[in-house]
Amino acid sequence: MKTNARERITILVGVVIVVAILLYNVLSPPAASGQKTPLLSVDEAHKRHKASVAELKKLVKQQNEVQDQMLSLVSKRAPDEIIPRVIRDLQRIAKQANIQLTEVKPQRARALSSSKLEKVSIDVRFRATFQPNVMQFFYLLEAPEGKMVIDKFSVNSADARLKTVDVSAQISVYTRAVMSANGGDTTNVSKP
Repeated sequence: MKTNARERITILVGVVIVVAILLYNVLSPPAASGQKTPLLSVDEAHKRHKASVAELKKLVKQQNEVQDQMLSLVSKRAPDEIIPRVIRDLQRIAKQANIQLTEVKPQRARALSSSKLEKVSIDVRFRATFQPNVMQFFYLLEAPEGKMVIDKFSVNSADARLKTVDVSAQISVYTRAVMSANGGDTTNVSKP
């Protein structure tokens, strides 16, 4: 490829500028350019290491506390033992909230892939006044001692004259499960 004099001068100026920049970076210490030195003193490294280890221990302790709290909200019974108890509790709560359940439909228990837990869901339908009956039912349902959670619900207007609504909700209870040796099947821990 042929280059004329002007192109050669431009290339030569570019090379000189690149070499000057490289020399400046190599010869000037990082502290002079306002940057921190990449290496720490031994004492500083030990201080940072101790601080990191202390922070890690603190986080592990918090994780264990949260996990213990979570396990206190999980039932220790098998799903086939939980369903009748949950249905009785639902009927008791509905009676307290002055609601008549029209449909209670248990679902098959599902193993959760993220942990050794199983999720037991029950679909519930009823018609009642929204305030105070439906709200009281939901509040009583979410009480920690019941170990039940509302996964999803829908509220549709049923009768404007009587101010009632149709409610369908999916209520879940979580139970501990132990994975079998082959890793495929899930068996339940049955403890009172």
